[in-house]
Amino acid sequence: MAGWPTACGGYENVGRNPWSFNMSDMTTKSTTLRTRPFQPFFLAANDLLNLALPYYQQIEQDRQRFKETGIVKPLPKGVWQLDKSLSIGSFVIKYMGLEAFVNCVYRDFKVRSLDDLPIQFFVGPLQAQRNQILKKDFGYLYLPTRLFLVMPLCSEPILDPSGVYDIEGPEWAKFLETVQIRHSFNHAEETEVRYMVTKAGPKLWLANDEDPQNFWPLTGTHRDHRILNFQAASQLNSIIDWVVSKIRAALPEQLNDTYMSQENMQVSE
Repeated sequence: MAGWPTACGGYENVGRNPWSFNMSDMTTKSTTLRTRPFQPFFLAANDLLNLALPYYQQIEQDRQRFKETGIVKPLPKGVWQLDKSLSIGSFVIKYMGLEAFVNCVYRDFKVRSLDDLPIQFFVGPLQAQRNQILKKDFGYLYLPTRLFLVMPLCSEPILDPSGVYDIEGPEWAKFLETVQIRHSFNHAEETEVRYMVTKAGPKLWLANDEDPQNFWPLTGTHRDHRILNFQAASQLNSIIDWVVSKIRAALPEQLNDTYMSQENMQVSE
């Protein structure tokens, strides 16, 4: 064997059993790793979406063929399942990445505590919840609340989050609906849908898709989770990307490319 893979990814010519060593060979050091779990979450979400794309394309080709000819060509059994499974996984992991991201920003760049935050930043529904918010750890707050408060908590001079996100604008409203969609995954609901049964199996893309009541009003995402496909996950993920871009634009020096792509390990003797 030419060598043994090291922790850094290279090879070390050990010349003996790599698991055979003397205690004198060892040096004890302490390591502090400030993890940034949003990094692998964002990467995984993108990878899953890329994997879902060819299955979505097969389904869309079948759908278009049916519209044009009325002929249904049976698809391989796993195509439908993989499109929705990979797409749902991508969206859920992307959402987890956003939660991890805002928690990391707060941990790494906080310049003031919640107790020190001027009262004018507790606006709208946060005004009535201020006392409850002050009693909780930041990481346990509602995600939109964390995203709103992380701006004045981590900026100097202090930033007004209302301007950062344009909370009266359409994109912030779509994000709030995205949060609702994510929460709907955790609750059992009764959803009435109609679909066509053919020899190729249930064609869920035909499931009453002209009825506005079947869709979330702002994002256009179908309320039936079985129909969350590549297209829907792409849109929801892009809304999360929009939130991340707003935070990065507000804190450009802190949230540079290095911070977004590398973890910080500190080794001491």
